[in-house]
Amino acid sequence: MRGLRLNAIEKRAASSLATIFLLRMLGLFMVMPVFAIEGQNYAQATPALIGLAIGAYGLTQALLQIPFGFLSDKYGRKVLLVAGMFIFAFGSVVAGLADSIQWVIIGRAIQGGGAVSSVVLALASDVTRDELLSKVMALLGASIGVSFGIAFIAGPILVTHLGLSGLFFVTAILASMAIFLIIFWVPTGDNVRFLSEHRTVLSKVGDVLRHRELLRLDAGIFFLHLMLAATFTVLPVQLVEAGMLKSQHWMLYLPIMLLAFIAMGPFMGIAAKRSLHKPIFMAAIVLLLIACLSMTQADGVVGLGLCLFIFFWGFIYLEATLPSMISRFAPVTFKGTALGVYSTLQYLGVFVGGPTAGWLAQTYGFNSVFAFLAVISGLWLLVAATMAKPHNVVGYTIHIGQVHQQQVADIEKQLRTMDGVWDVVVVAEERVAYLKVDKKQFDYEAVADYAEGLA
Repeated sequence: MRGLRLNAIEKRAASSLATIFLLRMLGLFMVMPVFAIEGQNYAQATPALIGLAIGAYGLTQALLQIPFGFLSDKYGRKVLLVAGMFIFAFGSVVAGLADSIQWVIIGRAIQGGGAVSSVVLALASDVTRDELLSKVMALLGASIGVSFGIAFIAGPILVTHLGLSGLFFVTAILASMAIFLIIFWVPTGDNVRFLSEHRTVLSKVGDVLRHRELLRLDAGIFFLHLMLAATFTVLPVQLVEAGMLKSQHWMLYLPIMLLAFIAMGPFMGIAAKRSLHKPIFMAAIVLLLIACLSMTQADGVVGLGLCLFIFFWGFIYLEATLPSMISRFAPVTFKGTALGVYSTLQYLGVFVGGPTAGWLAQTYGFNSVFAFLAVISGLWLLVAATMAKPHNVVGYTIHIGQVHQQQVADIEKQLRTMDGVWDVVVVAEERVAYLKVDKKQFDYEAVADYAEGLA
């Protein structure tokens, strides 16, 4: 079972969906490192409105992500993917044609209306065998990280030659390319399973919001993306004021991104090998706190660059770690709902961070923004300190064939006695048992043999 590989359909799904994710996030992220400067050229622009333009997509993204998932259950994944990317492209064109900051805000809000993230993840789960789904999800996550790195380099370069309007039109072209891929390359989920583990279920949202560990992580992703949006509402302007031409900003971002990715490696290794997930997690938050406090005193390009490296060192680790921690803490039958709530809070953080930073900068100056973010980091550190130690467990799904509801309790009891099994929920109507297991102790063969006996 450990040697299973992706089949042709799964490979096509993984590569196509990862490419779509990359194109979409590239379009969103390219604006972030340049808009604080270029947005000043629009009529009626103020720091607060510039911040709102940076974060506007987060509100519509947060509001529409779960509805898009439900609609894709009813009308099909590819239909909603095409519709979402069309909305994203239309919003990009509106922003590209804008002659005032208000129209840019409207365009950005329309961009966020193409909330296809949940649909992409749902389609991936439709066409991928459960035991290989983690590999596909990891590839999708990696595509977001790659798009983030490319965007912070490409954005400043492209805006120098094309202007901000041209950058929005490039985003529309990227969205059109994604639509082409959806129609002609993405496989159709003909055997749609809609397993409850992967779906966002409204009736279970309350359970997620009452789960203390999940709430701590949801607060964390909200804080993290608030800090990201707030930082890039003011930092590009600070770099210009420090004497760095806007066309040269990519020369700073490129080495910082590379070094931050390299520095993250030991964090990941130590956390995994020594089961020190919580201490390393808190250390990464401390890095954010140090970066924000240092930003209040930073002077010159070198000082700002050093602070930004420390910030991204912590940010990249936390961005990569939080989703896996959600999966570890989430009860087995509503991991999809937990991730849906998590993503909603992520985009709300973007929406709050941009306008808040813009207003603070406009009213009290740049240092007030980073003082505020230092307070946010300290608050997050206190929240994380009360977090339980994450267990080294993963989700695992087995097919059990047709069973009667009266057998469910006995099957769950039997599975819990097997090595490495932490939790079990059997859903008779889906003919599936959802397990949470310790990979080091879990006896794959014994569970597989038991499942075959039930089928």
